[in-house]
Amino acid sequence: MEVLRGTLDSQLPLIEKAIEEADFLSFDAEFSGLHNSLSLRSHPLDDLQTRYEKYRKNAQEFLVVQFGLTCFKWSGEDDKGFLAKPFNFYVFPTTTSGRAQLDRVFVSQSSGLDFLAKHGFDFNKWVYQGIPYMTVQEEKIYVEKKMRELNGNMPDVQVDENCQAFVNELCQNIDDWLTIGQENYLNIDVSNGYRRRLVYQEVRNRYGPELVAEGRQGFIKISKTSDESRTKLKEEKIKLFEHDVQRAIGFRKIIDLICRSKKPIIGHNMFLDLCMIYEQFFEPLPERFEDFQRKIHEIFPSLYDTKHLASRILGLETSFGDSSLSELISRVKGAAFASPDIQIHYEHPRYWSDSYFHEAGYDAYCTGFVFLKLGGYLGKKSLPTSKEKQKVEHSSEYVYDYESMSSVEDSNWDYATGREITPATVSPPPFEIFKIPEITKEKNRLHLVKSDVDSFSLEEPNVMSLEKPNVFYVKIVEPAPTKFSPKLLTQHLYKTYGNVFIYSLKENQCFLTFKNVVDLEDVKGLLNSTPGLKVEMMSYKNYVDNKAVL
Repeated sequence: MEVLRGTLDSQLPLIEKAIEEADFLSFDAEFSGLHNSLSLRSHPLDDLQTRYEKYRKNAQEFLVVQFGLTCFKWSGEDDKGFLAKPFNFYVFPTTTSGRAQLDRVFVSQSSGLDFLAKHGFDFNKWVYQGIPYMTVQEEKIYVEKKMRELNGNMPDVQVDENCQAFVNELCQNIDDWLTIGQENYLNIDVSNGYRRRLVYQEVRNRYGPELVAEGRQGFIKISKTSDESRTKLKEEKIKLFEHDVQRAIGFRKIIDLICRSKKPIIGHNMFLDLCMIYEQFFEPLPERFEDFQRKIHEIFPSLYDTKHLASRILGLETSFGDSSLSELISRVKGAAFASPDIQIHYEHPRYWSDSYFHEAGYDAYCTGFVFLKLGGYLGKKSLPTSKEKQKVEHSSEYVYDYESMSSVEDSNWDYATGREITPATVSPPPFEIFKIPEITKEKNRLHLVKSDVDSFSLEEPNVMSLEKPNVFYVKIVEPAPTKFSPKLLTQHLYKTYGNVFIYSLKENQCFLTFKNVVDLEDVKGLLNSTPGLKVEMMSYKNYVDNKAVL
């Protein structure tokens, strides 16, 4: 279901109800870019503080342009399935929909916009119908300022010499009007914001509550007031003020609903997403990673990362390989992942049949879909064999329909081809899924891309050791850099070690990162046995200790 600037207010009750009824939520976000310089790209050997600083700088410049949310609800014991309600929000910092809107400056990356355009992003809809927003911090500042104005507690501005004559004439006109004026009001022409401020200030300070100044297009209307009219006018101003604030908060209402729900939240590779969301909808990101870690955990106390679950918990690095969301979706539609059944609610038909990868609403749905299928897969692996069924038939830890599927031992699942003859139809209830040990132990662990450490915790201290037995520093002695690129080293290593990640330092120096722990001398011997190639190598720790002299 698409949600735009003009429909948010009418759809908000529906969204609130969906969140309230959900057993868990999944989300995704699309951005105006990822990084505006090579120095801000992720390095495989970044420690957490360094990686966070890069994400923080990027989050300060780029925008969340589209946000996807899907609410998953267990549809009942008899149905044995989940009902999904996906929402897709366009988010844009417009200045045209209220007096409280902020004029923001942000960065766009051409490759990022190309990527969005390639996947059907509607830029006209983004600009003309995108939902505005206000951070928690901005809302607090704005509300405090407007309340001071409503209560007449605004600080005075200095009257400069050029405007003193204007102030004198203003006061004289008001005095004359009060003395001999026959009209109930006096209009004062003003040419700029500074003079407007002076009119409000002089009326407030010199004449008190007996007069009221109201802004109009090109002039200010000054009127005599009674107690009744002053009360009515203040009520109207408060009502207008509250309306402006609510429109300005805009999309952050959705973020607030998610936060208040305290429901489990599922994301896919969500470290950067969380940084962007915090910066754009709460307050500026803190400088220290540990402070970010603490604050995010307070806001979102129950997070699960499907990229981390797929690549590590299920041991699917070799059988899945690519753990991108689109690849995982194609994999978990196999027979081994037939459980649980997942249906999209009839009021949300856009994703019934077609794929919309990299549309945030669709990716949010896919993220929750993958999570449930992985949970069902783990639940199936936890099933007893036929000889053991009687022992656990009445166990309260999991509730499964054993008669509807075969055990893992009985199935013909082929991990190489991704096929299974006997499909599974079991559906663990939602709260049982969150009790599966392989999932619960990975709660609040987020995936790290392009890193020799695959994940980090939002709850516990994270220590990234300098002992990296799968990372080596390499210096190419022969041939000369003009004749040999460090990237060519992977050609000599692939047959023995498979994929090797290389990161160039200088024209003849680089890091090699292996998927598994390997022996330095074995790698060095293999490279130096190549005709015409001579290298020097050392461990990552030795490199850190000696890099000043290298």
